[in-house]
Amino acid sequence: AHPNTFSYIEVVFEDEVGSPNPSVKDAPGDLPETVLKIRQKRWAPEFITKAENLYNEFRAHGIELSDHAVGRLLDPERNSRFSKVSKDDIKDLILNRKPNFVQPDGRLVIFDAEQHVAVIKSDTDNAVVTIVRRKYAGKTWNELK
Repeated sequence: AHPNTFSYIEVVFEDEVGSPNPSVKDAPGDLPETVLKIRQKRWAPEFITKAENLYNEFRAHGIELSDHAVGRLLDPERNSRFSKVSKDDIKDLILNRKPNFVQPDGRLVIFDAEQHVAVIKSDTDNAVVTIVRRKYAGKTWNELK
């Protein structure tokens, strides 16, 4: 570096290289992976707080949400073309309805045609992968009986 510049060298640990948010350190052992992923998002601090609170609220009811599903629930723009569905409606749907479709990739779907909501669950651990607002069941979905 040129002697008249204010350059400096900073030590960076290997696990911090490429992190979207290097201020987020390794997760404590009791911190759920989804919370860590939420904290690593490039979201506003207020939105991250809302996302963590929503995740914890669903988890208290035995529902595991992915960080993607949490973001979908909190994004009002995605839901503006449909009638409002509350988070309690979504919880009720997940807790009280069995999957009625399966996607070609094996993920189970709880689809409610009246509320225009599809809850996509993981094929491996039953966690909610995403929540989608849609009027009709997917054309490639197979109905479960």
